[in-house]
Amino acid sequence: YVQGQVSDLAADLIQAQARGNPLFTKALVDTWRESEILYQQADGVWAPSQAVVEALHQAECLVQEEEDDYDQYRLAENASLTAVMVDLPDSSQTIVQTKLDRLPGSLKITLQTASIIGRRFEFDLLAAIHPAKPNPTTLLKQLIQLQALDFIHQERSHGSWVYLFKHNLVREIIYVALPEKQTRKLHQAMAEGLELWQPEAIELLAYHYCRSDRRDKMLFYLDQAADEAQRKYANETALGYYAQALAMEERWTWRRNQVRTLHILGRREEEKTNLQALGANLDTPTFQVGLLWGQYYEAVGDYPKAQEAIELALADSRDKEDSVGEARSLSYLGLIARRQGNYRQARAWYMQAMARFKKIPSLTEQEARWLIRVFNGL
Repeated sequence: YVQGQVSDLAADLIQAQARGNPLFTKALVDTWRESEILYQQADGVWAPSQAVVEALHQAECLVQEEEDDYDQYRLAENASLTAVMVDLPDSSQTIVQTKLDRLPGSLKITLQTASIIGRRFEFDLLAAIHPAKPNPTTLLKQLIQLQALDFIHQERSHGSWVYLFKHNLVREIIYVALPEKQTRKLHQAMAEGLELWQPEAIELLAYHYCRSDRRDKMLFYLDQAADEAQRKYANETALGYYAQALAMEERWTWRRNQVRTLHILGRREEEKTNLQALGANLDTPTFQVGLLWGQYYEAVGDYPKAQEAIELALADSRDKEDSVGEARSLSYLGLIARRQGNYRQARAWYMQAMARFKKIPSLTEQEARWLIRVFNGL
């Protein structure tokens, strides 16, 4: 990391502080050179400054390499450097933050904006969301400077050039150090940029809007991301999005979808808890409450309660002249009867369900699946 030889004592200090971490080693050497803790002697060898050597000696952290050579020292085994009153950064975070603090304001905000995007970022997206709106020439010069300072590097990907932070830890340290107000503004700018550049990136939009002050967009994209996750059968991911949305606002449709997902995953205790919350919401249709409780009780083997709940859904669907709801309720009653070995009653329910399905002019994909279930029951 330096041009030329390194003294034994300097190597000992670097090893003791960096503990073999390559990222930390390079950042440590750069910081020590800039602060003149490490300097190049007349013979070209890099060594600790005299002030550092004296402080280490006074703290009894040094041993003589050779008995008759008073100019050559090594770091004593198990030496405690915390006792030495010199500026020795003690972590990667300290080093990266120190380098960041030394940057001109224009370079710092460019680096901070890039940290919002991620470890990998494209020039056009950075330019689009940059709060200072630098012209392309200025921004390119800034990125060249940041490459020279070893924060980022450039590589070719799919025929175009992209930039990357040298290490994800560097990006994380820069990101975490951002003031909260600035972080939320940058996440909002990032999300707004994505809406123009990558409107199909629903999960990324949800991620960034959830870290902004746009509550309306936050809820909209959480809903979209949950739907997308369910379409991909990523049920655990969908649950996470529903949980985030419900923590901000209670909507019966979200709670219903959460119950459905928990039912698929077989997480009965959580399903029951969320069913209770769904039933407590006065906006929830009676049919939905009855049908979902019926599914739950059927799954746990409590068939009398399952039938009672489905009959509630059936009555509500008939009151509202909802042919689809009535057909679904009847098919569930057929399933419950079959589970109990009452095949004659099951067939009667299934035949009624079939009759209702035949009255529906055109079936959706979901309704067609219900009809297949009825055929299977028969």
